Amino acid sequence: MQLKNGTMKPTQQQIQLMFYSTQDKQHIFSFLGINTLLALTILPENLQLTDIKFVATNGIDYVYPDSYKGNSMKDLIHFVKTNSKLLFVSMELTFSNELKFYVNDGVEATYYFPYKMDYAKSIDKLLKLYNYDSPIIFRQLTDNMDTYLSFKQPDVLEKKYLTFDEYLGAQE
Repeated sequence: MQLKNGTMKPTQQQIQLMFYSTQDKQHIFSFLGINTLLALTILPENLQLTDIKFVATNGIDYVYPDSYKGNSMKDLIHFVKTNSKLLFVSMELTFSNELKFYVNDGVEATYYFPYKMDYAKSIDKLLKLYNYDSPIIFRQLTDNMDTYLSFKQPDVLEKKYLTFDEYLGAQE
C-alpha cells in the first residue's frame, strides 16, 4: 500500500461506520472497518509516545508492548509494518501533545484530538486514503454530531444510527 515516495496509496475498501463528537475538550473521531497501519500513518511521524499499550496476535501467539522499543510514531509505524502478520486486538497510545489513539479488534480506530490540536489535516488524509470526498464527509460528521454514519464512496450518506448498538442490530 505504500508508494515509492513514502506516501500511502488509496484503498478500495469502504469505512463501515464513522462517528464524531466533542467532549472533555477533545474532538473525537471513530472509524469502523479501517486498517490499523493506515489509521496510524495519518498522524505526524514526529509525535512522541508517552504511553503505549497493546495486545496483538499472529493467530497462535500474543505480542505485548515489551517487544516494542521505540518512542515515536515513526518507530511505531515501522514496528507495525515489520510485523504485518499481527492483528492488533487492542492498542492504546498517548502522545506528548495529549493526543490519544485507540484500536479495537484491529478494525476500529478512535482518535481523541485535544482542542488545541488541529485534527483536520490528519482526518482529511484518512478520508482521502479511503477515497472519500473529505469536505463533504467532514460537514456531514459535524452536522450529525454524536450520530454514527455510514457512507457510500465518495460522499453519499447512506444511513444514520443513534447508537452503536442500533448499527449492530441492523447488521444482523
